[in-house]
Amino acid sequence: GTPSHAWCADANLWVTFESGGGIESYTSGQLKKSGMPSPVGLSTLSEATGLAFDKSHNLWATVSHLEVVRFTVAQLKDLKHEPSPTPGVIITSTSTFGNLGGCNFDHQGNLWVLDEDKGSIDELSKAQLDAGTGDVTPAIVITSSDLVGPSFVAFDGAGNAWVESYDNDRS
Repeated sequence: GTPSHAWCADANLWVTFESGGGIESYTSGQLKKSGMPSPVGLSTLSEATGLAFDKSHNLWATVSHLEVVRFTVAQLKDLKHEPSPTPGVIITSTSTFGNLGGCNFDHQGNLWVLDEDKGSIDELSKAQLDAGTGDVTPAIVITSSDLVGPSFVAFDGAGNAWVESYDNDRS
């Protein structure tokens, strides 16, 4: 598959593969060697487009077919034995989500999800994430004509969001 995003967490490199590859994890030991490492894969997701880790080290992923899902630390530690765990949380937003891209947590624990088709940044509040599975309306939806295919968001020390707008080369 084609890599779409990467994230470092707990000394591992996690990579999403939007085109049929799910999410793969490479250990720091594998990354220090040349050759073709054998990653541990999270094959549950066939169209993962983004991932982020919360403060408890749970993995949250966006799936291009309109979902945000969560896998627990215990599920991630057991990927060698169970590479296709069922997400513990599945959040949808039939009224808002289009084609989801990257995601990231702000300093308050809210998850910001980018919608490439709608050109929006959607906030799922910590309370919405804690409530678990369901169809929700994002707490905040930000749109702009300058957001054309937003695919990644990062937060600086002051809490400002920086968004990569892929289709018009702006940040």
